[in-house]
Amino acid sequence: MIMNRENHHSYTLASLLLLYIRSAMLHVALECKLLFRLRWPMILPLGAGIWVFMSLTLPAGADIPPNFYGDASQQHAVVQSLTAVLPALLGVLLMRRDLLSGNFDWSFGSPLPNALLVAAKFTAGLLYMGLFIGFISAGDAIAAARFGLSGNAIAYELGWILLHYGMTYGITLALGMAIGALMPSRFALPVAFLGWVFGAFFLQIYALPETDWYMLKAFMLSHLLNDSTSFGNDGWTPSLYWSEYAKLALFVAAFGLFLLTLATAAVRRVRPSMHNRRHPATAAAVALLLSIAAALPYAHLWMERLDRVALIRSTAPSYEAISPHEPYQFQLSSVSIVAERMPSDRLRSDVTVTVPLHNGAPLPASPEVEKVAWLQPNRLAFLLHPAMAIQSIQWDGHPVDWNRSGERVFVTIPPIAGNASVGTIEFRYEGKLLDWARTNNSEGYWSFIHGGSLYLPGTVGWYPLPGGDSLFYKGSTARGGPGNYVNRTDVTSHLSADFDVTMKGFDEQLFATLPAWEAHASDAPGTKSAFANVQRFKGSRAQSIDIIGGHFKELRHNSDATTIVTTDGDFKRSSLLLFELEQIEHYYAGWLPGLHPVQQIWTAPIFTVMPVGGGYGEMLKNDTLLLSGSVNGMYDSDLRLAANMLLFHDLDTNAADWTLLDPATSQPLSMIYDIRNAVRYMHDAEQPDARPISLLSDSEQWLAIKAQIDQALEAGRTNQVKQVLSKLWTRGLTLPGNLTITMEDWNMAWNEEMNR
Repeated sequence: MIMNRENHHSYTLASLLLLYIRSAMLHVALECKLLFRLRWPMILPLGAGIWVFMSLTLPAGADIPPNFYGDASQQHAVVQSLTAVLPALLGVLLMRRDLLSGNFDWSFGSPLPNALLVAAKFTAGLLYMGLFIGFISAGDAIAAARFGLSGNAIAYELGWILLHYGMTYGITLALGMAIGALMPSRFALPVAFLGWVFGAFFLQIYALPETDWYMLKAFMLSHLLNDSTSFGNDGWTPSLYWSEYAKLALFVAAFGLFLLTLATAAVRRVRPSMHNRRHPATAAAVALLLSIAAALPYAHLWMERLDRVALIRSTAPSYEAISPHEPYQFQLSSVSIVAERMPSDRLRSDVTVTVPLHNGAPLPASPEVEKVAWLQPNRLAFLLHPAMAIQSIQWDGHPVDWNRSGERVFVTIPPIAGNASVGTIEFRYEGKLLDWARTNNSEGYWSFIHGGSLYLPGTVGWYPLPGGDSLFYKGSTARGGPGNYVNRTDVTSHLSADFDVTMKGFDEQLFATLPAWEAHASDAPGTKSAFANVQRFKGSRAQSIDIIGGHFKELRHNSDATTIVTTDGDFKRSSLLLFELEQIEHYYAGWLPGLHPVQQIWTAPIFTVMPVGGGYGEMLKNDTLLLSGSVNGMYDSDLRLAANMLLFHDLDTNAADWTLLDPATSQPLSMIYDIRNAVRYMHDAEQPDARPISLLSDSEQWLAIKAQIDQALEAGRTNQVKQVLSKLWTRGLTLPGNLTITMEDWNMAWNEEMNR
């Protein structure tokens, strides 16, 4: 008998639960029906999807494909920020339409508790906003497929889009419902609108840059508006930022629950329910505590970031106190690095450097410096990232005295080095590189090892650098000036050494500014042939080494040609760049002997990950050209720079240099800029259908030699013009250089060839 009562009681609870679930689903269906009967809201999701699709579809007649995800991030920043107003207003509408309106007093007799009614309205609103996410994702995916991206690349990016839109629409809808429940009708809609303006624009455009209260990011309704360039970096962004936004999503969900409990508490004032035996303020308090607990992982992330910022700033000079590097820099003849990835993304390194000595002192790296300046007497001063904890230092295999002050490591020169020509110093250290920083409205990383993403520029000192003033400097606190700290990218400018770098424990393919070294079967154990996750790079007389790893693709047409390291979104643009660069090389190979094409080109990801808002331009590191044109759409500039490297092996694309003027005549002392432009102009004149690489100039010298070239080309003397330019080109037109070519030199070479 007792057993039958227990079974009957269990059956009653199950039936009651099913009844509540059925009633809740019916109420969700009712809310959706009432919402969708308005009809006009159904047009908006479709319009948002068409907007995204049209904005990401290459216009007819466009001959330069864009960086797809760079463009997509900018479009999503606009769409996400503008459409976020809809869930805010919709939340007010859902609450004020019937639940808090006397015109719908029939709803007061509903057997459902207030919490379930609010949850049903939130679900219906979320389903409606899900239409936006669905159409926007479809527009993005269709445009990406038409662009030629693979299914994996599309899915990889859509996950990132879904996370951002889901957070934005979910929390904004909950905010609108709370405002609608807590405020009278005449105030609710204006306040919801102002809440959208505050959360979507004011916080990230003004409040955060002015206050540096980074936890304000947790209350932003949109995160793409100011950092759209870094979020469009499909080489690194999803994996680099995923952990941060997963922790933020946890807090957003908990805080949204708190807003919904506030809405439920406000409803109880108008609609008492027999089911609400406990005051809903208790539930609101519990939800608030839950949101505080959910904020702890996100707050801990910011504590770690700001601790790293404080560590670097504690030893970095201010931007007003920095000094030139040259007086402190000394020569290295070789650098050997064996770096191994450890658990928790830590890096353990064994580095051996060979230092040339003369009478026990190092030799200056800069030819303009006669003697290396001592920061501490009889001690070599190296620069090493302050997060790297040194375990040991040896000189010629023996322990040596050393001390450290921030990023400076001082190694005592032992007495045995007095008569030696070189000294071999071995460093062992370990640490974590994840250098976040922010400049005005742009945030990013100077270096990182995080999951499947890696960026190790030599200028951050992930291996010991021989002297220099500092690795970083503290930026200005003025709005618009450099932010927390800035990496000094000129710290390796005078370094020239033989590098041998071995990277262990990295499963992803790595790319470096040094050639990859291919192992052979005869190599000793421990080399690449013995371990699949060991990658090695070697180079002679190199300035430094930068290493990257992530979602990158290698583009190469043959083994001896230029290689471009790019991403899925920039692949088509890079393919066009490589094709046109090879056409330029093919043209010049017929009359300029010994062309030296750049061995490797890296595209936009380097510049969009740094916290400078795209403020850094192109760089040349060893035989690797780092281009920034795909950040700002300047394809022609990228092509000219690549062609400039092919012809002159420098990045100076100016048509004239007005600093080299004769004080007496105000005329240029040298025509080398005009001669360089004449070499470029020949390509444009003979290849009229190709993209031009010459530059416009109004200098008298350029106009004079251009007129001579045009007349000779019209007279059919093209080969003779090429002979003139080839002879001058073989003299060396690289800048900066010591070559001086005057108008008299040009006329002499011209007349000599034309009078034959």
